[in-house]
Amino acid sequence: MSIIDKVKGYLRSRILQKKLEGRRRNRQAGSLATAGEIFVIYDASEEYQNKLTEDFFAELKSMDIKVKSLGYARYKIIPHYCIPQLTRQFICKKDLNFLGIPALPYLDDCLNEEFDLLISLDMSQDPVFQYIAALSKARCKVGWNDPANLPYYDFLVKGKDGDLSDFISQLIKYLSINKS
Repeated sequence: MSIIDKVKGYLRSRILQKKLEGRRRNRQAGSLATAGEIFVIYDASEEYQNKLTEDFFAELKSMDIKVKSLGYARYKIIPHYCIPQLTRQFICKKDLNFLGIPALPYLDDCLNEEFDLLISLDMSQDPVFQYIAALSKARCKVGWNDPANLPYYDFLVKGKDGDLSDFISQLIKYLSINKS
């Protein structure tokens, strides 16, 4: 990691801490049985990841759950397979500032909305996803089980390393068990 990346990481964490100081949210236990609206953030850099998340959204919608999502593609432009819709938005590197912080008006609206659940399908601990998860006012935040995620999430789930489909099935399993 270069010195510039370390400085960017430090500045990003300081900005995040400043924004979190006065931010309050209504924490509650979350489950798929009680969720009305879910916000999903995921890595849309590869086509197969996008397809897996589309299948996940279809499964959630079959449970009568409203799903909004934000996909992050780690490219300068959004790939051809990422088709924005009313409930699905995408960001790419050009939507990030110098420090790697997303700076979009519609993102602020999503961060201020009180979703029943925020689900992060990011298994790489990308700072973009951590920033979004940390600032979200979702009542319950669920993500990948990693020590770097402890300050930002309420519930962490572990799956096979690098296997998104296993991670999604573990999420469904554990969020279905919880009936609160």
